[in-house]
Amino acid sequence: GGVPRAASSRVLVSKQAPMSPDIGGGSAHDSFVMLSNDKDAKKGSLSYRVKVAHMLFDLLSGHADIDHPLCQECCNLLLDDLDSRFLEALRDRDMYREFLAANFGGSVGELAAAIVSKGGGGGGGDAEQAAAAAAAAAAAAAAVAASPPPPGADGDGDDGDRDVELEGLLREEEELKARLVEVEAARADVRAERALLGKEEEELEGEESRFWKEYNEFQLRLVQFNSQKDSIEMRYRHANQQLEQLKKTNVYNDAFHVWHDGHFGTINNFRLGRLPSQPVEWAELNAAWGQTVLLLHTLARKMHFEFKRFRLVPLGSYSRVEKVNEDGSTGQVLELYGSAGLKFFWASRFDNAMVSFLDCLQQFKEHVESKDTHFKLPYKIAKDKIGDHSVKIQFNNDETWTKALKFMLTNLKWCLAWTCRAGCPS
Repeated sequence: GGVPRAASSRVLVSKQAPMSPDIGGGSAHDSFVMLSNDKDAKKGSLSYRVKVAHMLFDLLSGHADIDHPLCQECCNLLLDDLDSRFLEALRDRDMYREFLAANFGGSVGELAAAIVSKGGGGGGGDAEQAAAAAAAAAAAAAAVAASPPPPGADGDGDDGDRDVELEGLLREEEELKARLVEVEAARADVRAERALLGKEEEELEGEESRFWKEYNEFQLRLVQFNSQKDSIEMRYRHANQQLEQLKKTNVYNDAFHVWHDGHFGTINNFRLGRLPSQPVEWAELNAAWGQTVLLLHTLARKMHFEFKRFRLVPLGSYSRVEKVNEDGSTGQVLELYGSAGLKFFWASRFDNAMVSFLDCLQQFKEHVESKDTHFKLPYKIAKDKIGDHSVKIQFNNDETWTKALKFMLTNLKWCLAWTCRAGCPS
């Protein structure tokens, strides 16, 4: 720093720069003066600033090593340096004191104290006193080093103890070396085992990776399998539902709907019979007889029953009944259909065909009664009559013939119901 500016308010100045540690327990005396600007002075005056600069220069030049004024920052650095030197001097003092006390007892310590106290009376020679104390301590240390050992301090005894201690240390060193060799061997084994474990770990990681890959593939297949299983189970349940519905469905009732329409018996809505008030066409009559022959033929096949002496041949509106000879050959053919203007000869064949069909119905009824003794038809069949009404068209009126055919369809419906209920295998 240079000459302080007018803006600087304070400057620290040392009155006594040198510091001398007090061996006897004293402390260094540092004295500083704080100079501040006079508020009443004219701060802007050049003569005032020159006067202050000369005053600081004179003070510092007479009492400090630095021959120029100090700024605030330089002053702080100087103080820090002096503090560190002071602490170092205190440590040296303590070390010298311990050394003198350990080697010369109280006499040398008193001598050093006397030297310090004697030098302390001068008032202004702190540096010379510190130098004298340091020289005395150094001389004492040299004297201790050059002096002979005290009485009773034999070198041989110390050497013997040192030899014993040395031998113990050597043995301990050998033991530690042996232990070190063992530890190194164990360490090498551990390294080898660690390398082996590392290899096993890599193999296990590879196996784990393969396992998780296979596991994921298996899970994917399992999901697909479960999906297929659910689909199959759904289709199975649907098929079972349809099967139950089909089991409850009577296909024969659907195929052969036997009912009535007033005085007429009907099969699949075809009327069987005729009345003077309601003449039925022969085409409808022939179709009704064709459905009737087909129904009885189907029931016989379902029950595995063969008629005696007759064979039913369902051919729609041109169905017929064939007589079977004893040798099994076909005999007379009886047509179960007619036409308008039925002649006497044709009417006789038609009547024989209807009587033959009624005989077949009676045979089927007897076959069912042989399997079920409780089975009874509502209308009794005897030769050409059913319920005391003849099925022949010749020498008969239309009302009686129509009623006989209605009774015949009623008995046939009872046979149909029993066959469906029995459920015999086809």
